[in-house]
Amino acid sequence: MRTEDLKDEIDAFDPDEATNVEKVRMAQVALRFAIDLLDEVADGTADGHARAYMTDHLKILAGRDHGFLSRDFNLDEWIEQLERGEGDEADEN
Repeated sequence: MRTEDLKDEIDAFDPDEATNVEKVRMAQVALRFAIDLLDEVADGTADGHARAYMTDHLKILAGRDHGFLSRDFNLDEWIEQLERGEGDEADEN
């Protein structure tokens, strides 16, 4: 994701009007941007330790497309749970 794309996402996001699902999706976008930056640094410094113990763990959290690393609970699963109405009692939007 480019910096400009992230800025557009942030500009379009209104936390006061956002549903819980929208809030988690925004966090997921920001996390994926952060992971891209961290991957770039790990690649540029050939830091396998940082990749293995930082970026790979964040990728597991960010979404299910890295399920080969772990079957831990991730943001995609949380979004689906919220869309089904589970754990969303405080969401009034």
